[in-house]
Amino acid sequence: MSISILIVALGIAQTFTDDGLLLVSRLRDVVPRSGIVEVIHQSGSGTTEFRVGVDFATGAWYHVQPVIVMGRTPDGRSWASGGNPARPAGDNPDPWHRSMLMTASVLPDVFGWIILRDPSLARNVTRTENGFTADFVLDQSTPDRVIHLVFDAEGRLVSSRRSDMPDLGMDLRGSHLFADSLPATVRVLRTSSPGTSTLVSAEFRERATPDAFSIERVEALGAVVRYNQEKAFASQVRLAGESAPSGRDAPSIVIDNAPTPGQSWRWTLLITGLILALGGGGVWIWKRTR
Repeated sequence: MSISILIVALGIAQTFTDDGLLLVSRLRDVVPRSGIVEVIHQSGSGTTEFRVGVDFATGAWYHVQPVIVMGRTPDGRSWASGGNPARPAGDNPDPWHRSMLMTASVLPDVFGWIILRDPSLARNVTRTENGFTADFVLDQSTPDRVIHLVFDAEGRLVSSRRSDMPDLGMDLRGSHLFADSLPATVRVLRTSSPGTSTLVSAEFRERATPDAFSIERVEALGAVVRYNQEKAFASQVRLAGESAPSGRDAPSIVIDNAPTPGQSWRWTLLITGLILALGGGGVWIWKRTR
């Protein structure tokens, strides 16, 4: 056994009760631990794209909206960019697991995947008649603010609910909720929670290209998303019979199924919105305050 595996094993043993250890063993069977997935969702009006990607082996991920681009590189650097004028990519001060949970609105099983990578984030794990319950800690400094998670007996996430905002949550019962043609362990929602965007495409690959989760590539996806939004808005203006704003050339980049960021935001508002979206509240409620 390698030293890294031994350390993780010891960490799990010190963090969990027998119920927690059993949940971890079940999660290992139903949560992807290798391969990458890239997902594109689009708002109901068709004007806004939302894209996410996760490398289950390295822990790299990205989240792209017109308002912000953020992610984690394969070497573990958390970063974010956006704003108007655009803020260049810089280190993201928010804990990586909180930022990444923005992706849970379309990839709900990232909860279990994060627990496998950091068992200390799961508290009060309890075995029930139908499976398990656990509290997912949003911030170690405020342990009472958690996301209540319910897993079935096999370890699949069934529902999530914010402790301080019970109306924010996800109910995942029903296979019809998920995209077809993906591995059984990769569940992608057809409609985001709380239903503000719908699936355009989802692609799973056994391994990532070397630059798939690089800052440069993800920011290029951001440029594409912003351009697509501007084009969609201009089209709506024309359909309304008004003069469309002057357009600009499409970004001169070549990417495979790619996403991206844009408008002004402040870090305080951003972090607040991320936390709200975590609890299964969805992608588009980042402007709400705590």
